Amino acid sequence: MRSIRQSLTLYLFVLLAATLGVVWVVLDQFTARILDARETADRDLIRTRHDARSREELARVDQTLLDQARLLGKIVQERERERFHTEWVRHSAALSVVPMTFGPIPFGTNPLGQLAWTATGNTLGTFPRFNPRLTQLLRIHFANLPIPDEYIQHFDDENRSVEYFQINTAAGRDWRSSSLGTRKLPFDPTELDGKPADPTKPSETVNVPDWKIGPAVIGPENENVRRVVYQMPHLSGTATFGRFWSRVPSGGGREERKEERPPPPGFSGSSRSLVGSWTSWALTGIGSPPPGLSSGSPPTPPPTPTLDSLPRLYIQCARPQAAIDAVLTRFAAERDQELTQLATEISEARYSVRVWAAAIALVAFLGVALGGPVLVSRGLRPVGKLSDAVSRVSERDFKLDHDGTDLAIELVPIHDRLVQTLDMLQRAFSREKQAVADISHELRTPIAALMATIDVTLRKPRTSEQYRATLEECRVISKQLGQLVERIMTLASLDAGNDRTMLSRTDVADLASGCVAVIRPLAAANSITVEVRADDPMELELDTDPGKLREVLMNLLHNAVEYNKPGGTIELRARRLPNSVVLEVQDTGIGMSAEVKDKIFERFYRADPSRHSTGVHAGLGLAIVREYVTRLEGTIVVESAPGSGSLFRVTLPAQPAASLTTDPADESLTTAM
Repeated sequence: MRSIRQSLTLYLFVLLAATLGVVWVVLDQFTARILDARETADRDLIRTRHDARSREELARVDQTLLDQARLLGKIVQERERERFHTEWVRHSAALSVVPMTFGPIPFGTNPLGQLAWTATGNTLGTFPRFNPRLTQLLRIHFANLPIPDEYIQHFDDENRSVEYFQINTAAGRDWRSSSLGTRKLPFDPTELDGKPADPTKPSETVNVPDWKIGPAVIGPENENVRRVVYQMPHLSGTATFGRFWSRVPSGGGREERKEERPPPPGFSGSSRSLVGSWTSWALTGIGSPPPGLSSGSPPTPPPTPTLDSLPRLYIQCARPQAAIDAVLTRFAAERDQELTQLATEISEARYSVRVWAAAIALVAFLGVALGGPVLVSRGLRPVGKLSDAVSRVSERDFKLDHDGTDLAIELVPIHDRLVQTLDMLQRAFSREKQAVADISHELRTPIAALMATIDVTLRKPRTSEQYRATLEECRVISKQLGQLVERIMTLASLDAGNDRTMLSRTDVADLASGCVAVIRPLAAANSITVEVRADDPMELELDTDPGKLREVLMNLLHNAVEYNKPGGTIELRARRLPNSVVLEVQDTGIGMSAEVKDKIFERFYRADPSRHSTGVHAGLGLAIVREYVTRLEGTIVVESAPGSGSLFRVTLPAQPAASLTTDPADESLTTAM
């Protein structure tokens, strides 16, 4: 037999373990979902940061290459500015000597002499327009000036961040850094100027300075590099040629590519830079004033020069793609390291959460394991008190020594039920004691009468008739004793559950008439009239136990005779209802109070204890009636008032339930009663 304390403790442990397990699983899943979301977000952030760094690195490389190209271009232009006056004097002297060297000034046939003569002659005179032939000589001279090697070497030594650089002219000359050796950066002015592939599409306007950034391949090793090609005017930012100025951006800031600028004064049509316009005029502006100079009539813009005719420099700065890829590879390695570190941190965090959750669950379980039995014992203390009170119940008073004031709410119904049960036991025990006393009294009276009759008869000799009368009297007393014993045995059989119900088709009207015929002699002896009223016998047939129904009616009729007034009446009525048959026994007797009505069906109960019993009932008749009616699945009620008689109503179902069984052995017991 298990203890309640142990069972409750075990159930508590099982419930706690299951709850902690479920909480641990839910917490683990929830934490895993949060950590997965965090890992995904951090991975995206790391990848985004890596992509941004890669783009920034490429942009930085491009900007560095562009800045270096600008710086190199500025150095070249500074060199041109320093040499401008010297070369101008040399050029003027050469133009003065050339006409006299190559023949008569106006008649020389040498083309160079004619060109020089025409240029100098037209320039020295007061002519409102600048001589275009002088411009051609200037372009030829300044566009082919060599760049000293010390400039290239100086730039090569000072700018180690740019591995390669190369300066090209449209005429095909180039200067290279020492790092290139014999190799050259690819150079195609047509591709660099962005000549459209579709011949029907208009040519793009060429603006200088301009630049293009992209990959390239150099040398026989096919080395990949990232290159910036910076296009700029060959002439310096500001140079004076006679009466006009040639203005070129100085390169101090970042130029806007392909920017549309408003035309300078005196120009119309598509906008061009002043340097590009002056360069075009220097190449093709024969017979017209230079850009920016007014004349008698507004000049028209010169035609767009061809790509081969513009005196431009192409400065190329390049960095090996391997160096750029090395930086990007380092960035990728750092990204992978961050991703690996992130995965490790997430795994450690998940493991830490699981360990902490398991530790908390273990501590909670141990705490409950240590404190659970104590708490259960404290909670069961009222049960122990109630158990002690029940153990002190005595068979003499059946009193529960506990008022239930300090019990838990769950134990209050148990306490109330115990009190009710003890009260019922006390009443039952009292009835049993009274029953034993009543049975003893009922048996003692006829036995005493029997013994007295026998003793009187044996005192002296008697005649045969006297002996016969004595024997008849003894027989009547013995019959009463037998009937009393049979009733006690019937109740004992009902209590033991050995009684069975035997069903058969029964004519209730005929059975009621038979019972009235049996009871009429006893009623007539007390001047009582007995009548029977029944509906159509065909309607009063039902399946029931006729023996038990007869016993019910006989007990009710006998009580009506015994408790009736002299000259009273008894009426037995039988009628049919839709689903039942009703039997009523009504008398004009003394009646009963409400208190008596509640107790008349109890065993050995008598409404009038002072009334002498014939020994037939002894307070057992109505108890047997109630048991039989209950077994027939019927009901019995009583209506009575003191001094106005009583009415007993028995209602039986027209169709008995399937639970009713028949037993032939029951018939003998019923017939005997």
